[in-house]
Amino acid sequence: ARTEYLDEAPRRTPLDLAAVLARTVDGVLPLADAKGVRVVVDGVGRCPAVGDPDLLERVVENLLDNAIRHTPAGGTVRVGCTVAAGVE
Repeated sequence: ARTEYLDEAPRRTPLDLAAVLARTVDGVLPLADAKGVRVVVDGVGRCPAVGDPDLLERVVENLLDNAIRHTPAGGTVRVGCTVAAGVE
């Protein structure tokens, strides 16, 4: 586990959460393939957010890792993001 973030305040950087999801999904595909689980990304398009891209990637990676590990072979894990109405 990476611990370098524990001693630093999280960055607040404008980012595209959809891009963070796409990068993270690419990283977990070998685990999904080995387990026989499909990973599907929903919500194509930009999903603007503000946050620490490295920490967000770690959170998404942990969630996807858990979802893949606890999904039976032949199952599907879906991930995506949408922008709430009134948020730009």
